[in-house]
Amino acid sequence: RDQPRSRGLGDVYKRQEKGISKVEIFPNPFSENIFVTFSLSEKSSIEIELVTVDGQIIFNSVSKKSQGQHSIEISDLKNLPQGIYFFKIKTGNNFIIKKIVK
Repeated sequence: RDQPRSRGLGDVYKRQEKGISKVEIFPNPFSENIFVTFSLSEKSSIEIELVTVDGQIIFNSVSKKSQGQHSIEISDLKNLPQGIYFFKIKTGNNFIIKKIVK
């Protein structure tokens, strides 16, 4: 089900029946690097994006991950201007978008 969110810096939008859960992004606000942890209920191909408020894709990665807990680091973000960004993690038709601040 689609579940719009509007609390603080949590989930902005979520469409999730199964697949991705326990998505945590830190630090938030960030300065140079972002660390992301998440859990997958099954082996999946995942797509991760970091996007500006006007839709420009800053970072994109597609990879296959096994079932279980995972962590990734997105680095070299020190030259990004301060502002609001959106982090999207997607597998199949399921996705979670979180707002992050620099």
